[in-house]
Amino acid sequence: MQLSYGLNISQMEMKEIFGLDQYKISRKIKGCEQKLLKALVKWCKENFEITPNEGIIKERSQPLKDLLKEYFQQQFYGVLQKNLLGPRKEKIMMLRLFYGQRLKLENVAEKLNVSQETVAGEIEMVQQNLQIFLQQWVKEKMDVCLPISINKRIANFVEKWLQIAPYAMWH
Repeated sequence: MQLSYGLNISQMEMKEIFGLDQYKISRKIKGCEQKLLKALVKWCKENFEITPNEGIIKERSQPLKDLLKEYFQQQFYGVLQKNLLGPRKEKIMMLRLFYGQRLKLENVAEKLNVSQETVAGEIEMVQQNLQIFLQQWVKEKMDVCLPISINKRIANFVEKWLQIAPYAMWH
């Protein structure tokens, strides 16, 4: 679930990673979702003394998936943030200007008194380093070796995070 919801890795891609048939992966994910929905139903019974009917449970399925996506993405976002605030901390001002304030490369370069090429190169280097770090983190912490075919998905995930990272909180 962490790979599916957190990094948006498809079941077909997970088939390649885990060597399982796609339908088995689908069943595992659906099984976990069902366990969570059953726990929610139980909680509703215990706390509100109501039993949601099947229609309500189906209606809550998508919000549950949205919640899982947010939850698992936040775990990966935290890992990226920790890495960025470590060895790449000096790049935060540039990233804040480019992603946080959405300035053009030329404006970022002007504010930092460097060339556009320098800014573009530094941003690309940060992106690549974060991608490599995230893949290594998944390998070490989750014991999952992501195939090369996932690189584009990881790159998109890192790019999305760079666009929404809380730069204003970092000094």
